[in-house]
Amino acid sequence: MRKHVPIVAAVMAMLLAASVSVTLACSCSLDPAKASQRSLVSQARRDATFVLSGTVLAIEQGMIGVVPARYSLVRMKVDRVWKGRIGGEVVIQTGLGSGDCGYRFEVGQGYLVYGWGELDTIHTDICTRTRGLDEAIGDIKILGRARRPALPRTTPN
Repeated sequence: MRKHVPIVAAVMAMLLAASVSVTLACSCSLDPAKASQRSLVSQARRDATFVLSGTVLAIEQGMIGVVPARYSLVRMKVDRVWKGRIGGEVVIQTGLGSGDCGYRFEVGQGYLVYGWGELDTIHTDICTRTRGLDEAIGDIKILGRARRPALPRTTPN
């Protein structure tokens, strides 16, 4: 019986390590109940590196190295920019939406995106105010005047 203890312990350790990637859960700070939409949008803009609107052209899925972290790469045609120096096309990285806070984009649909990161790796998730354009009318009014993309293209090669 004692001979099997190390084997059982090793199997248990492997099962525990494997379950870590499955047990990821999304946890966002909820909007304060008494905050106005104007203050929420203003805070979201301050927190973001980039604020833009555009239409999804394509979505690809990938993995990060040997780590079991999966993500979506969302290629967007940018129409308007409120914050950041953005080109006419960007790639946005987000999770898949199964407990990893990923935002679910759809090809052909328009979105207002609050993102962070560097120009070649813009990230967003459901914890930001990223939303479909039909749901973002109030945010767009509060954000005010937008500009056209500054660069022809900002997607990585």
